[in-house]
Amino acid sequence: MSKAIIYRSGKLYKEDIEEDGSPNSLRVVQTGVCGSDRHILAQRLGDGPFVIGHEVVGIVDKLERPELLLGDAVQVGDRVVVAPGINCGKCRNCILKRKYCSNRFVYGFTPFDSPERNGSFAETMELRAGTKLFRIPDTMSDDRASFAEIMACAVGAIEKITDAANLSDLGKVVVLGAGPAGLCVYTAAKFYGMDVYLYDINEEALAFAKRVGPLHIAESLDQMEGVSAVIDCAGSAKAFTQAVELADIGGIVIEFGAFVPAAAPASFPFWLICQKDLTIRGISETYDRNFPVALRVLQESPLQLEQLFTERIPLDELDRIVQYLEKPAIGKAVVISNLNELTIKGEHLR
Repeated sequence: MSKAIIYRSGKLYKEDIEEDGSPNSLRVVQTGVCGSDRHILAQRLGDGPFVIGHEVVGIVDKLERPELLLGDAVQVGDRVVVAPGINCGKCRNCILKRKYCSNRFVYGFTPFDSPERNGSFAETMELRAGTKLFRIPDTMSDDRASFAEIMACAVGAIEKITDAANLSDLGKVVVLGAGPAGLCVYTAAKFYGMDVYLYDINEEALAFAKRVGPLHIAESLDQMEGVSAVIDCAGSAKAFTQAVELADIGGIVIEFGAFVPAAAPASFPFWLICQKDLTIRGISETYDRNFPVALRVLQESPLQLEQLFTERIPLDELDRIVQYLEKPAIGKAVVISNLNELTIKGEHLR
């Protein structure tokens, strides 16, 4: 049996679920709470039932059929992160080697049919064939590794900029939104050597963001010139409008934050897309291939992203998990699945 938090019809339930006898599994150590988990609880992302959670740090617990797994070669006892998506390999997009699979399975999002379970708000996580695992460097803490999934998304956003423009031709890059997503995108942009600025209309959020270390903050957007790329991590209609207005001629706008339906702008200068010859790109999923790069970014960046964690919630405390998901919060929470893991590997350098 494994304790788990299951989403079903707008509510979360703490349940003991039967382990289904998968040949490969993880003992979940902890899971970062993502903004998408809030959208799930608000009934914006599927009906369930599924075990939520996808920013997972775990320890390989059972490895009877390693040939079914992809990513790094792993052994029992290895500490890993999980790329949450698995492509079907059979749909038109997969056959044509496109990035988006029409039938993509995603841990923490996809309803399960027995005997398959999913998601990492649980004590154990049974692994489907095709799951990609990536080993966490011994020197990296669990908290820092919890950012691997969102950092892989951030690396994907930077890829979309470099797809459209040479790094040597880029001017300023502006990230809108100083939450965990925005800070990961900012960190990835710094890793690639970009002249990147962080902006947020919320002074409290900016002040909190500074706890990770020195940041290049744009005090105002009014006087900014030469902005080659804008990445909206706020996910609001106002922020997207700002992004289109701020981008220079021939610039790039990446919509990173609006992954669920949001209110359309009351008025939107859509003609600027034509007048400025802008490239507009979106982000719909985490690309598995970016996890090794994401772990490298986390290893090399001096910014202490783990300082964003403000709450550590044991898996048993369902009410606290629900309360956190129901209220807007500055900072980030982590759900601790196995408290006994704190004694292993020197508390995993937490």
